[in-house]
Amino acid sequence: MVALVYFDLSEDASFTYQKPLLTWLKKQYPNVTTFDLDKASEPMLFHHAQRLLQGARFCLLFLKTGQKQILGPEMQLLDALFKKTTGVAVAICGQHAHLETVLKARPAIAFAQATLEEDLHPFLASFFELKD
Repeated sequence: MVALVYFDLSEDASFTYQKPLLTWLKKQYPNVTTFDLDKASEPMLFHHAQRLLQGARFCLLFLKTGQKQILGPEMQLLDALFKKTTGVAVAICGQHAHLETVLKARPAIAFAQATLEEDLHPFLASFFELKD
């Protein structure tokens, strides 16, 4: 299985049924399993996201960050990735200095950061291109 977990950490995270990045991904790579959550999601949903990341042969964690600079619930999801040795990637939309430092120190995890979601499309495409 190939999976993407989209986690919106931004302070202004509002509920939207369709996220443009997930719509684009499903159009380009229909076989990729997607799951999205935000800071207000129930603990059960975080557990489900962790299991999805652990069980996927190839997985990407997409983090949309805000001004927050402390590590929080995203560490649960990153822990699931740290246990894997291949087929793992993290994309960060926004700035999060702590996460960037943690991820740059882990060469087994492909990592990209950009200000806009659209700027991460090439990174996502390169990750999912041969895995879909």
